[in-house]
Amino acid sequence: DFRVGEYLYSCARPEMFAMDINSGNLLSRQPMPVVVTTPPVVSNGHAVFGTPTGEVICHRFGTRAGAPLPPPLDEGIKAWGYLLDGAIVAAPVKVGDLAGIVTEKGEVFFVDILTGSGRGTSRISGGMDTNPVSDGTRMFVASRDQSVYAFEPDSGTYLWRYRTPDPLTDQPAYHDGTLYCTVPSEGLIAFDVSQDARDTGRFGAKRWTSPTINHGEVVAIQNGDPIVWDGRTAYRIDTNNGDVISTVELAGVKDLLAGEFVNGDLYAVGDRGQLIKFQSR
Repeated sequence: DFRVGEYLYSCARPEMFAMDINSGNLLSRQPMPVVVTTPPVVSNGHAVFGTPTGEVICHRFGTRAGAPLPPPLDEGIKAWGYLLDGAIVAAPVKVGDLAGIVTEKGEVFFVDILTGSGRGTSRISGGMDTNPVSDGTRMFVASRDQSVYAFEPDSGTYLWRYRTPDPLTDQPAYHDGTLYCTVPSEGLIAFDVSQDARDTGRFGAKRWTSPTINHGEVVAIQNGDPIVWDGRTAYRIDTNNGDVISTVELAGVKDLLAGEFVNGDLYAVGDRGQLIKFQSR
């Protein structure tokens, strides 16, 4: 599901449904050529999805403002598609005007969302149990091939690679020039991927490592500090040195989500379906 303005779009089977969030009215049902397997990258009424057959498709679902298309285009349009090598399970990520995609066989592909023009392409040695993330100009990948990458989209080549002893299965996160990635044998690592680091030749250098955190992901930033969730315990980490400031065990909680990544409310999803809200202060 994804929201654009006052409209909620949902994909089920090879169809996309558009609803008005204020009234709940169903506005349109748009057939799609294939079943999609990933959340989309959305831009100007276009949605880019991955599929289990390895095709990346762009579905034009709405106007540039995100409203459902008027007749006679209200059934949506397949704007373009590319067949890549391997099923697409990881969610595509928006990198400027492009979508970045990584397949299960390791093909890396960048494409202009609106025009369908293919840009850079590359390859890694394995698939992903995580989704790529972006700072708006580069794509960062934590892979099962035991590496963290930073890709430049126009050429597709990687600017930087950090090799680890472990397949990487915890979701990385990016915020304000820092890439957070958990490496089981090392801990939570904060990599400097800022423009200043690139200008000074320190791109990808470690800001710090928090060895206490050998599993988990940064789910939010609160007053500058990362909040890490490992499936049982939430940790607040000092943004300056990686020290653990505080911990809270959340028994009976199966997921911890942020309404907004930076200084937003946190929502704990209980294993019996209950929802608990923690307000930022």
